Amino acid sequence: MNIIHAAADLKPGPAGACVAIGVFDGVHLGHQRVIGRACADARRLGALAVVVTFDRHPNAVVAPKNVPPLIYPLAKKLRVLASLGVNASLVIHFDKAFSEIPGEQFIRRLANDFKPIRVFPSANVHVRCRRSGNVALLQTLGAEIGLDPQRPARSFARRQAGQQHAHS
Repeated sequence: MNIIHAAADLKPGPAGACVAIGVFDGVHLGHQRVIGRACADARRLGALAVVVTFDRHPNAVVAPKNVPPLIYPLAKKLRVLASLGVNASLVIHFDKAFSEIPGEQFIRRLANDFKPIRVFPSANVHVRCRRSGNVALLQTLGAEIGLDPQRPARSFARRQAGQQHAHS
């Protein structure tokens, strides 16, 4: 797996990329499902499977009192991503300046650099200035900038809770 630190360093070729976006700490079953969908579509379409993730949990910058303990250090997370068949991981340095980039600017920059054809956000992805880079924004910009945002996979815990509620 190619590890990059700037989106412009990836040359996806004419087929573009299928991109999974998220913190992906621990790469649990829900994360694996999102990443697996991106990898499967990339293989089917002849595109690159790319994960966009961060060098630290975003809360370390935007809400330091609410930083969850990391399950995996970055190096282990990257090894697990590679084992799932990801072609490249963009590891973004999440600092104050990055946290202030508007979500729309972030998404447009990724679209320009990666030429993504499909984007697979994790279920709770909210990045950028005031958490404006989210699934709703991806869907709004999708047709305009030529990407096909996929619906986030519901987490196992949420499916279980829904099933328990339905059977109550």
